[in-house]
Amino acid sequence: MNEQLCLIKELPIQTFSNDNCQEYSAVDNETRERNLKGIAEARRLLAEKRKSAALLAA
Repeated sequence: MNEQLCLIKELPIQTFSNDNCQEYSAVDNETRERNLKGIAEARRLLAEKRKSAALLAA
């Protein structure tokens, strides 16, 4: 079985007005933290699943 973890990379939007450069993001810090925790958990679970599959195959 081939498993893939798809991630959406957030691209910030830059706006320029006179000499000020501001960067806006569609994702706030709290959401970003939750997403990173979710990604870490998914990677951990996938690693455990692969380890179990390797042990069964051996």
